[in-house]
Amino acid sequence: MLYISISLIMSMFLWSKNGIADITDKSYSNASALQLFEASKSGDLAQIKALITTKADINARDDYFRTALMLASQHGHIEIVHELLEANADINAKDGYGMTALMIAAQYDNVPIVQALLASRGLDINALDLLGNTALILASENGNTSVVEALLAAKANKLVINKLGSTALQLARNKGHADVVKLLNGGKPQKDLADKTKLTNNQQSTNKPSDAFLPSWPELVQSATTLKERSSYVPKFKELRVLQYKERGDGYSKASSIAGLRPEVATAFARYIREGDIKIDPKASEAARAKTFRAYDDVTNAFSTQIKKNTTCNDLPFLAYLANTEIVSAVEIAILQRIEKCLTENRDAVLGLILVGIEEAVGPWGIERFAKFAASSGDKRALPELVHRYSMSHAIGGREPVVNAIAKIDPNQRFIAGYFAWADHISDKDAYNRHAIDDARSLRQELTRSR
Repeated sequence: MLYISISLIMSMFLWSKNGIADITDKSYSNASALQLFEASKSGDLAQIKALITTKADINARDDYFRTALMLASQHGHIEIVHELLEANADINAKDGYGMTALMIAAQYDNVPIVQALLASRGLDINALDLLGNTALILASENGNTSVVEALLAAKANKLVINKLGSTALQLARNKGHADVVKLLNGGKPQKDLADKTKLTNNQQSTNKPSDAFLPSWPELVQSATTLKERSSYVPKFKELRVLQYKERGDGYSKASSIAGLRPEVATAFARYIREGDIKIDPKASEAARAKTFRAYDDVTNAFSTQIKKNTTCNDLPFLAYLANTEIVSAVEIAILQRIEKCLTENRDAVLGLILVGIEEAVGPWGIERFAKFAASSGDKRALPELVHRYSMSHAIGGREPVVNAIAKIDPNQRFIAGYFAWADHISDKDAYNRHAIDDARSLRQELTRSR
C-alpha cells in the first residue's frame, strides 16, 4: 500500500518552486556521500581511498553545501586533502556561505593544508565569500600568522576590501595581531595602508540627502552583529539547530528535553511530532481522507494552543528552532504571536535571536518565517542580515519574503540607500565586489516592484 508524507510533498514543492536542485536531500539519500563526509571529518583515509576507487562523487555537498575537501581542510586531515586533490576534487567549490577549502583551512589555521592547496593548480587564491572576505582576510582577522605568511608568499591580494569596508590589515590591527600587521606592512611599522579606502557618510554620497546614510551601512552592520552576540537566546537556539541536523531520527524528542519546556507544552509537542506527520492512502475513500485531515487539524491546533497559553519568552530558542523547520501555518502563527509579544519585553535580545535565525536558516520555510519575524520587529538593525540573505538566497530560495521584509522595515529606502552607495563605492575594487552592486541593483528593482 502506497503512503505519501504530506511534509515530504511540501518540502519537494518548496524546493522545486524555486527552480533549484535539492542538493541537501540528494547528498543525504546517497550512502556513499554520507560515508565521504564522515570519513573526511574523522580522517579515515582508507575509507576515502575506497570511495574514490568506487567512483563516489567526491564533490557531493552536505547540508551546508560543503564538499569532502572542505571538511578535511577544516579538520586538519592533510593526507585526505592530498588524496582528494589527486582525484581532481573541485578546489574552488564554495559552501553556502561562499567559502572555499582554502578559506576554511586559513580560518582554522591549518598551515600544511593551506600550503598543499596553494601548491595545487587552478586555485583562486583571492576567491571571496558572501561577505567579501578572502582567505587572507580570514587568516588575518584570526591572527593566524603562519597562514598569512604563506598566503602573502603566494601573492594573495592584501588590499581587498570586504563588504563591511575592511581590509586584512585593518582587521588584524583592530584585533591586536601585531605579527600579522607587521607581515601585511612588509615588515614596516604599523601603518594602515587602507585608510584612504575608509568610508564616511560624506564619501558615500554627494547627491543624496545626508540622513539617508544615518546610520551608515558599516555602522548598521556592526549594531546588528552586536545584537546577535549579546542575545541571551542565541546559544540555546544554536544548540537546538545543530541537533536538528545531527539527530535526524529522534532530534525532536531530544530538542524537547534540551529546551526545558513546561510539561503540558512538551506533551502537546510530543503528540504533534508523533501524530502530525500524517500518511494518506490515495486509495482511501474521501470520508476516510477527511477524517485523517481532521485528526491532523486537532493535533496541530492543540499544540498551537499550548504555544499561545503556556510558553514564555524563555522558550523562544525552542520556538525559533521550530520556525526553521517545516511547521504548518497554525503553529507558525502561534510562534509569530509569541515572538511579537516578547519583542515588546526584551527587544534587543529577541531581535538578536531573529537575526541569527535569518543567518542560519537553510531552507525556504525557515527563511520565510524569520523574514516575517524581522518585518514584525520593524527594526532597521535587521536590514544588514536581510540584505545578506538576499544576496545568497539564489542558492536556497526565499527572496520574495526577504524583499517584502526589507520593504516593510524601510518603505522609503532611506537606510537601504546607504547599502547602495556603499556597493557603488566598492564595485570597482575587484571582480567579486562587482557582484555587490549587481545585487544592490537587483534588490532595488524588486523593492520598486513591491511598492
